[in-house]
Amino acid sequence: MKFSKILLPLLTIGLLAGCGGTNSSNTPAPSSDTPVSSEAPVSSVEQVINGYKVNVVIDEHATFEVYTTEQYTTKQEGPIWQTTNDAGEYSKGDETNSVAFYFKVICADGYHVKSMTATEGTYNKVKTPGDLDIPNAYKLTKVTADTTITVVTSNEKVGFKVKIKAVENATVTVYKDQLYTIVDTDKDYQSRNGKEEPYDYCDNSNDAQFCFKIVPATGFEVDDILVTEGGYKNIKWPDETGVENCYRITKINKDIEITIKMAAAAMPQ
Repeated sequence: MKFSKILLPLLTIGLLAGCGGTNSSNTPAPSSDTPVSSEAPVSSVEQVINGYKVNVVIDEHATFEVYTTEQYTTKQEGPIWQTTNDAGEYSKGDETNSVAFYFKVICADGYHVKSMTATEGTYNKVKTPGDLDIPNAYKLTKVTADTTITVVTSNEKVGFKVKIKAVENATVTVYKDQLYTIVDTDKDYQSRNGKEEPYDYCDNSNDAQFCFKIVPATGFEVDDILVTEGGYKNIKWPDETGVENCYRITKINKDIEITIKMAAAAMPQ
């Protein structure tokens, strides 16, 4: 078949127009001037790290929540957690070393936090629910490097160990309940929940307590009671327990030692 010299150029132009002129969906092909969306999802591993990285190792009997401030209202989203400053901004700190890591550990029913550790040399101290007066809340203070927090839970019905240092000029009796009716004769003293028979580290309300009575020898009185720093919240004296000579240490969060100081009673005027 022969084409005329006039028709051949027209046919060539038509074929070229059909190649790439439009796509199969009749949508114009994007040009170099078409804007590219900036809302594409970014993998968490690509996020800029402004604070120290905090890795968490925790078992299946508890959940872990991270917050930006000590008000525990605004959550951080993982899996890469970071330290924040007093303003709740991701930070590695300044000369005041004010960076911290705020978190909660929520245990399953019947379980409690048995131990919690962080990488040695990367922080100052761990503040507990007893320190913060917030159920389940913890704070890692003055973080100075990337760190790993390891949480171990347990369902063992045991308490924190309580040691009473030898005391002169007084008799000490330990009770299993905060009504001071059930004497604890075990001698290997431990914290209890203050209301029931079982020993108790602490549940989600951090209810571990230690209840005891001090009966001074004639002519003596209780001068002071010292307890391991950071291991409890309050010492309730008899005017607060409502029971003569009876004391209660509240919200115990680790093994503690009690020192009872006696002094000569004041002579009546």
